[in-house]
Amino acid sequence: MDEKQGPGEQGGQVGGAPAGWYAAEPGQERWWDGASWTGHVRPVPAGGPGGPAGSGGGIAWKVVGPVVGVVAVLVVALVVTLALTLGGGDASDAPDDATTEEFCDAVEEMYGALFVFALQESDAPWETGRVVEVLTETGTPEGISPEARAGFEEVVTALERVDGMTTAEIEEIEELDTDDDPDNDSPESDAFEEYADQTCGSMFG
Repeated sequence: MDEKQGPGEQGGQVGGAPAGWYAAEPGQERWWDGASWTGHVRPVPAGGPGGPAGSGGGIAWKVVGPVVGVVAVLVVALVVTLALTLGGGDASDAPDDATTEEFCDAVEEMYGALFVFALQESDAPWETGRVVEVLTETGTPEGISPEARAGFEEVVTALERVDGMTTAEIEEIEELDTDDDPDNDSPESDAFEEYADQTCGSMFG
């Protein structure tokens, strides 16, 4: 398989297919991250393949269901906890004039990647470079609150720092316990999540 040849493309021409699950091998789908194929595979779901789930590309979160949302949100919480634990970093150079469509596409790609990370083996690395690139190049729309913008920067910083780390290594840094430890809470990340839901609609039904 040509890692740079997108889904349904001929001759290695990359045409910008959106990130998502695509038929790649008999009986399996493989995750295309928007630029190249990854090592993440899954059985073809009931109903058969047909490009990324849902109309318009990307992940059809409302179809996949609330359980997926819980998984992805927990991983986002872990990422934010890492940002608070590791400190440092700065994503403030990301644009602040993104269109709503650009922003929502970037957020959906982020959640898609985090869902993949949540399901992979504990010794598999988090390949966050593509997501960080998309988020930092896209930025946020005008009118986002300072608190929500700070939450966006927290998430981007954490994703950048964990690139190449395994789930096991990440869990060694900070054991997530957001229910019992108020220090793990981030009002900024909550504001960012709320802003993303209000702007893009709930991705989890």
